[in-house]
Amino acid sequence: MVLLQSGGRRGRELARRGVDLHADEGAVAEATRDLQQSIGELLGRAQQAARVRVDIDVRTLIALIAGAAHAIGYVSQDSAVESRVLAVTFDGLRPPLSP
Repeated sequence: MVLLQSGGRRGRELARRGVDLHADEGAVAEATRDLQQSIGELLGRAQQAARVRVDIDVRTLIALIAGAAHAIGYVSQDSAVESRVLAVTFDGLRPPLSP
């Protein structure tokens, strides 16, 4: 998983400010692995406590978080939409109620 990419508006802005996104790709890769491992541990605990669906894996959770963050950034002037995006995301992570 690439946390930062050199392309796009954000990458160009970082480069303009003197940030070299490729200066230490090994460190970025290591930090990415560490982050994924930590998220995996937290996710596992939440699943064992029946707080998060068991069919969610780390990659899916990261995709959901990234998507929600992007959506919220896109509509950042509307707090009601921000709240709904988070509510739908969190509702979708919860395990189904037992019949």
